[in-house]
Amino acid sequence: SLPTGATDASLTPYHVDRGKQFIDEHFGNHLLIDTKQIKHNIELTRFPVPDDQDHQDTVNYPGLVRAADLIGQLADPRYLQKISALFYEFEEIGKNQILGYRNPGDLRRNYPNFYWNVVYPYIKPALPYLDRSLSGKQILANLYANVFRVEHQSQPKAIFSHPCRYSQTTAQLCTA
Repeated sequence: SLPTGATDASLTPYHVDRGKQFIDEHFGNHLLIDTKQIKHNIELTRFPVPDDQDHQDTVNYPGLVRAADLIGQLADPRYLQKISALFYEFEEIGKNQILGYRNPGDLRRNYPNFYWNVVYPYIKPALPYLDRSLSGKQILANLYANVFRVEHQSQPKAIFSHPCRYSQTTAQLCTA
Protein backbone atom coordinates (compact mmCIF):
# COMPACT_ATOMS: atom_id res chain seq x y z
CA SER A 1 0.00 0.00 0.00
CA LEU A 2 1.01 3.61 -0.50
CA PRO A 3 2.39 5.72 2.35
CA THR A 4 -0.07 8.11 4.00
CA GLY A 5 -0.56 11.17 1.82
CA ALA A 6 0.98 9.57 -1.28
CA THR A 7 -0.91 9.43 -4.57
CA ASP A 8 -0.61 7.10 -7.53
CA ALA A 9 2.08 9.46 -8.82
CA SER A 10 4.44 7.89 -6.29
CA LEU A 11 4.29 4.71 -8.41
CA THR A 12 5.51 6.48 -11.57
CA PRO A 13 9.10 5.24 -11.26
CA TYR A 14 7.78 1.66 -11.23
CA HIS A 15 5.10 1.75 -13.93
CA VAL A 16 7.19 0.05 -16.63
CA ASP A 17 8.29 -2.76 -14.33
CA ARG A 18 4.74 -3.19 -13.05
CA GLY A 19 3.45 -3.41 -16.64
CA LYS A 20 5.97 -6.12 -17.48
CA GLN A 21 5.11 -7.98 -14.28
CA PHE A 22 1.42 -7.86 -15.22
CA ILE A 23 2.21 -9.46 -18.59
CA ASP A 24 4.20 -12.24 -16.89
CA GLU A 25 1.49 -12.91 -14.31
CA HIS A 26 -1.47 -12.90 -16.70
CA PHE A 27 -0.01 -14.19 -19.97
CA GLY A 28 3.25 -15.90 -19.00
CA ASN A 29 2.00 -19.40 -19.77
CA HIS A 30 -0.04 -18.53 -22.85
CA LEU A 31 1.12 -20.46 -25.90
CA LEU A 32 0.16 -17.87 -28.52
CA ILE A 33 1.27 -14.68 -26.81
CA ASP A 34 4.91 -13.65 -27.15
CA THR A 35 5.31 -12.18 -23.68
CA LYS A 36 9.00 -11.51 -24.25
CA GLN A 37 8.18 -9.21 -27.19
CA ILE A 38 5.35 -7.49 -25.35
CA LYS A 39 7.59 -6.84 -22.35
CA HIS A 40 10.29 -5.47 -24.67
CA ASN A 41 7.71 -3.10 -26.18
CA ILE A 42 6.72 -1.97 -22.68
CA GLU A 43 10.38 -1.57 -21.66
CA LEU A 44 10.97 0.97 -24.40
CA THR A 45 8.29 3.24 -22.93
CA ARG A 46 10.66 3.87 -20.00
CA PHE A 47 11.20 7.61 -19.60
CA PRO A 48 13.58 9.30 -19.42
CA VAL A 49 14.98 7.05 -22.10
CA PRO A 50 18.08 5.18 -20.91
CA ASP A 51 21.28 5.75 -22.91
CA ASP A 52 21.91 2.11 -23.86
CA GLN A 53 21.70 1.11 -27.53
CA ASP A 54 18.58 -1.05 -27.09
CA HIS A 55 16.55 1.94 -25.90
CA GLN A 56 17.56 4.05 -28.92
CA ASP A 57 15.30 2.11 -31.33
CA THR A 58 12.82 4.45 -33.01
CA VAL A 59 11.72 2.46 -36.08
CA ASN A 60 10.80 -1.06 -34.91
CA TYR A 61 7.70 -1.98 -32.91
CA PRO A 62 9.20 -1.20 -29.48
CA GLY A 63 10.30 2.25 -30.68
CA LEU A 64 6.90 2.87 -32.24
CA VAL A 65 5.20 1.82 -29.00
CA ARG A 66 7.28 4.44 -27.16
CA ALA A 67 6.38 7.03 -29.81
CA ALA A 68 2.69 6.18 -29.44
CA ASP A 69 2.97 6.51 -25.66
CA LEU A 70 4.64 9.93 -25.87
CA ILE A 71 2.42 11.24 -28.67
CA GLY A 72 -0.69 10.05 -26.85
CA GLN A 73 0.24 12.10 -23.80
CA LEU A 74 1.51 15.24 -25.53
CA ALA A 75 -1.21 15.41 -28.21
CA ASP A 76 -3.99 15.41 -25.62
CA PRO A 77 -6.02 18.56 -26.36
CA ARG A 78 -6.12 19.14 -22.58
CA TYR A 79 -2.40 18.53 -22.04
CA LEU A 80 -1.57 22.17 -21.29
CA GLN A 81 -4.40 22.32 -18.76
CA LYS A 82 -2.90 19.27 -17.05
CA ILE A 83 0.59 20.75 -16.65
CA SER A 84 -0.13 22.07 -13.15
CA ALA A 85 -1.19 18.59 -12.00
CA LEU A 86 1.88 17.12 -13.71
CA PHE A 87 4.08 19.56 -11.82
CA TYR A 88 2.67 18.33 -8.50
CA GLU A 89 3.12 14.71 -9.58
CA PHE A 90 6.76 15.54 -10.35
CA GLU A 91 6.99 17.22 -6.96
CA GLU A 92 5.82 14.06 -5.23
CA ILE A 93 8.55 11.94 -6.84
CA GLY A 94 11.34 14.53 -6.55
CA LYS A 95 11.56 15.19 -10.30
CA ASN A 96 11.10 18.98 -10.09
CA GLN A 97 14.25 19.39 -8.03
CA ILE A 98 16.22 17.35 -10.59
CA LEU A 99 14.78 19.33 -13.52
CA GLY A 100 14.98 22.71 -11.81
CA TYR A 101 11.25 23.48 -11.85
CA ARG A 102 10.05 25.72 -9.04
CA ASN A 103 6.42 26.07 -10.11
CA PRO A 104 3.98 24.88 -12.81
CA GLY A 105 4.89 27.90 -14.96
CA ASP A 106 8.49 26.68 -15.19
CA LEU A 107 7.28 23.33 -16.48
CA ARG A 108 4.99 25.00 -19.01
CA ARG A 109 7.65 27.44 -20.25
CA ASN A 110 10.09 24.57 -20.79
CA TYR A 111 7.55 22.45 -22.67
CA PRO A 112 8.62 23.46 -26.24
CA ASN A 113 12.29 22.88 -25.39
CA PHE A 114 11.40 19.52 -23.85
CA TYR A 115 9.36 18.56 -26.91
CA TRP A 116 11.92 19.53 -29.57
CA ASN A 117 15.09 18.41 -27.77
CA VAL A 118 13.96 15.39 -25.74
CA VAL A 119 10.78 13.93 -27.23
CA TYR A 120 10.94 14.77 -30.95
CA PRO A 121 14.03 12.65 -31.76
CA TYR A 122 12.19 9.59 -30.40
CA ILE A 123 8.88 10.20 -32.18
CA LYS A 124 10.05 11.66 -35.51
CA PRO A 125 10.05 8.32 -37.41
CA ALA A 126 6.47 7.60 -36.25
CA LEU A 127 4.97 10.93 -37.34
CA PRO A 128 4.57 10.04 -41.06
CA TYR A 129 2.30 7.14 -40.09
CA LEU A 130 -0.09 9.57 -38.43
CA ASP A 131 -0.16 11.72 -41.54
CA ARG A 132 -1.82 8.87 -43.47
CA SER A 133 -5.24 9.08 -41.85
CA LEU A 134 -7.68 11.79 -40.92
CA SER A 135 -7.61 10.83 -37.24
CA GLY A 136 -3.80 10.76 -37.33
CA LYS A 137 -3.73 14.23 -38.85
CA GLN A 138 -5.94 15.45 -36.00
CA ILE A 139 -3.50 13.96 -33.48
CA LEU A 140 -0.62 15.77 -35.20
CA ALA A 141 -2.60 19.01 -35.22
CA ASN A 142 -3.25 18.67 -31.47
CA LEU A 143 0.40 17.85 -30.79
CA TYR A 144 1.75 20.84 -32.68
CA ALA A 145 -0.99 23.15 -31.39
CA ASN A 146 0.17 22.46 -27.84
CA VAL A 147 3.81 23.17 -28.69
CA PHE A 148 2.94 26.22 -30.82
CA ARG A 149 0.68 27.71 -28.15
CA VAL A 150 3.43 27.71 -25.53
CA GLU A 151 6.17 28.75 -27.98
CA HIS A 152 4.22 31.82 -28.97
CA GLN A 153 2.70 32.68 -25.61
CA SER A 154 5.78 34.50 -24.42
CA GLN A 155 6.63 36.10 -27.77
CA PRO A 156 6.33 39.88 -27.94
CA LYS A 157 3.18 41.06 -29.68
CA ALA A 158 4.84 43.34 -32.24
CA ILE A 159 1.61 44.09 -34.09
CA PHE A 160 0.15 45.76 -31.01
CA SER A 161 3.09 48.15 -30.70
CA HIS A 162 2.67 49.28 -34.30
CA PRO A 163 1.73 52.98 -34.63
CA CYS A 164 -1.49 52.08 -36.50
CA ARG A 165 -4.89 51.66 -34.92
CA TYR A 166 -7.47 49.06 -35.77
CA SER A 167 -10.66 50.56 -37.15
CA GLN A 168 -13.84 48.66 -36.29
CA THR A 169 -15.77 50.39 -39.07
CA THR A 170 -13.38 49.61 -41.90
CA ALA A 171 -12.01 46.35 -40.42
CA GLN A 172 -8.58 47.38 -41.63
CA LEU A 173 -5.37 48.64 -40.16
CA CYS A 174 -5.08 52.37 -40.78
CA THR A 175 -2.32 54.88 -40.30
CA ALA A 176 -2.13 56.88 -37.10
